Amino acid sequence: MKRFSYIIIILGGDYMNEKRVCVISAYTYIQQHINYGSLFQYYALETILKNLGYAPYWLRYIIKEPKLSGISCVKQAIKKILKLDISPQERKILRTFDDFVSSKLTVSKNIYYSEDELKMDPPAADYYITGSDQVWGGVDSANYLCFVPKGKKKISYAASFGKSEISDAQMRTIKPWLKNFDFISVREESGLNICEKINVKAERMIDPTFLLNRSDFPCSDKYIELDNQYLLLYFLNINNSTSLPLEEINEMSETTKIKTVAGVSEFDQLIECKYLEYFAPEDWLSGYKYAEGILTNTFHGTVFALIYHKPFLVFLQKGRFEKQNERIFSLLRLYGLEDRVYDGNQKILIQLKEKIDWVKVDNIISQERNKAQRFIMKTLA
Repeated sequence: MKRFSYIIIILGGDYMNEKRVCVISAYTYIQQHINYGSLFQYYALETILKNLGYAPYWLRYIIKEPKLSGISCVKQAIKKILKLDISPQERKILRTFDDFVSSKLTVSKNIYYSEDELKMDPPAADYYITGSDQVWGGVDSANYLCFVPKGKKKISYAASFGKSEISDAQMRTIKPWLKNFDFISVREESGLNICEKINVKAERMIDPTFLLNRSDFPCSDKYIELDNQYLLLYFLNINNSTSLPLEEINEMSETTKIKTVAGVSEFDQLIECKYLEYFAPEDWLSGYKYAEGILTNTFHGTVFALIYHKPFLVFLQKGRFEKQNERIFSLLRLYGLEDRVYDGNQKILIQLKEKIDWVKVDNIISQERNKAQRFIMKTLA
């Protein structure tokens, strides 16, 4: 079973004259999975907070795996010993994630493994923020800032429930926790609906990655020689060959002049492409910067297509991952780009080449960015 981790960003530390802000956000996959979106939304939020005069550093909060028994416990132990759940290539890329964090972000010395530890020795801060990403997908009370000392301000920034609805049980559990927040903002329209049902006031804010210009991200020049000569493919949660129109994608890769560059994930054995890459974080951004177009099924895969002004198509996730699509639907509705969902009625390249009004996209980003900055400044006042 994979480990699910969470990280808290704290603004403070050695910056004695600056206000400290503690931010908890989903750290899922960063240690044992490759997830560029999570990494760069952290980077963007920390950058913005620094630009506003705060001193950020991450306080590491790692959820322990639930204890298993019997055969499951034995299988888990064998996997840990043999490291069967992570390939050598994935381990190599995860080390580049570690390098990115150590060179471009500041982390705390202490690691917390439970809310009890957080309550016994809470991280020092003037303000506490939860978000962004799917921090409210479950009922981990730390993500709802239940460890925060009394009298300290609690804020959520673009928190996501990761789905359109939550169970009655989750609603009953989190209602008193949300009632204790000073300010709440969520990332999706569905989050607003959930908060309304709970009877708490909330605003919608864009994902932190939109708060930066494309030039603010640390992008390498790895693919500069292939400028506009390839499609970037970035998919997650691919269960089997029916999850994507693989036959057309493979045929396109072989018969067109456009190369395909694929970020390795669960589908790496299913797709035939000219380049199969294990991206370091900066190289993943380079893949976006120099691509002719993007094919993806992920939220942040879509976000960076918008940031880098790249034609894109979104392939909806299926099966048990179908609930993830709500995040993308909400994002596309905001920009009036619902037609960028792959419909299967025409060839991929034909639908991909349909024009996007980038002036309209940039105007919306600018409006949303100003709204988000006002919210952050108001809540941290």
